[in-house]
Amino acid sequence: MEILDRLAAKTTRHVTAAQVLEHLIRGGGNEIGFGPITEIRDFASQGVTLVGPLPREVQNYTIYNAVVTREARASEAAQQFVRSLATPAARQTFQGNRSGSFTRTAIARRIPQRIRRARSAQATRGTAKKGAGR
Repeated sequence: MEILDRLAAKTTRHVTAAQVLEHLIRGGGNEIGFGPITEIRDFASQGVTLVGPLPREVQNYTIYNAVVTREARASEAAQQFVRSLATPAARQTFQGNRSGSFTRTAIARRIPQRIRRARSAQATRGTAKKGAGR
């Protein structure tokens, strides 16, 4: 049996990224999913972990365009806002999520709660040990 055939039997497609991530949450912890980094981070409190972005060769980028219509009631303010989106400071804000792009696609997985608790306890013990020697 070809690897693609074996994977197809274990693959579930969903319409939205939220559905993918909800599938991960309901799963047993062995599942992986793909979705926008921003959405994966929205589900972090529910145990979804960002594994990393897809390689550049298969990356999916979303491009946004901003324009001001002629009928805009506050056209000058709207134009200033659109211009501000192209500034280095705005670019830094959008890229400040450490993903390199505001809307890159990434791989996510759910870490079972028992493992998250163990990691948290381990991190807490490590912090306590560091502070004990001071």
